[in-house]
Amino acid sequence: MVPLDFCFLPGVVLRVWAEDARVATYFREEYAWHRTCPEAATPTVVLDTRLPPPGPTVTHWHKFLARWRYRVEWQADRVVFWAWGNRWAIPMVHHMLVHHALRWQAAHQGWLMLHAAAVVREGRSLLLTGPGGAGKTTTSARLLATARWGFQADDYVFLDPTTARSRAYVTRSHLYLPLLRHVPQVGKRLRPRERWALRAFGYLRAWSRDALKWPVRVPISRLWPGVAIVPEAQIQALVVLTPGEAPRLEQVDDPEALLPLLLEMNFYEARHFVHLLEKAQARPPGGWTDWRAREAAALRRLLARVPVYRLYRPRQGSSAAWQSLLEDLMT
Repeated sequence: MVPLDFCFLPGVVLRVWAEDARVATYFREEYAWHRTCPEAATPTVVLDTRLPPPGPTVTHWHKFLARWRYRVEWQADRVVFWAWGNRWAIPMVHHMLVHHALRWQAAHQGWLMLHAAAVVREGRSLLLTGPGGAGKTTTSARLLATARWGFQADDYVFLDPTTARSRAYVTRSHLYLPLLRHVPQVGKRLRPRERWALRAFGYLRAWSRDALKWPVRVPISRLWPGVAIVPEAQIQALVVLTPGEAPRLEQVDDPEALLPLLLEMNFYEARHFVHLLEKAQARPPGGWTDWRAREAAALRRLLARVPVYRLYRPRQGSSAAWQSLLEDLMT
């Protein structure tokens, strides 16, 4: 069996061992852009889905559908997950365990993996951040639809706080039904089964009041044909998406005042990772305090170097006004 390797940063490399074809297909499609690795790349995060795993395992259920058993082991220079379960568990193991292990490794390499979308224009990136549901994917999609922007990320992006540069973290785009209201041309690029799933998942999400939230995953190359993926860019600005009555963009005079908000947002996204590792009695070296301190230090350095804005964005009505504000920010 040949493992699948995916390279994100020097020192942040994922290796996946998969006997189940569904697991191999999922990661090939999710991380297709990161498949090119140097021969000497050493994995720092390993997901092993072969059976049997060594030692005791823990069982976990999520959203009534996903069920898996797993084990976590922190080694000298890497973390290893053994996990197997039903088909619904595959994206959950990725989202809850693998993804945040990559983020932990990035923090220990001096990088920050921020919960943000990133689009690029003329070598400069615009970072769009905010809590889940703030509109990162929708806002970046509105810009990408103009064909004047390049793509780096629509959910998380790697940031070098020392040089104020962003680096692409490319997964399939995770779509939800509200996106079609703001960017209707997206629907034309979906296959019939994907359009049906988007609507079914949207109704399920509304019925459950956000308790059941499943995305439709679509490759960036099909969602945005002709849009270039930009490996690295200089950060032009960090924009915090904020609900508002009228579209308004204002610069933040004291960016460090936003540090607690950004830090809490990032760690809220990691809540399942923390819970699963505590459940398996596999707290990382240095514990959660060390990880949080590293990300806080990286955020502080970044906020000192990059202009920060708040974009007050109405949830209803035309998006043309706030789109124009972001376009102007890059001129």
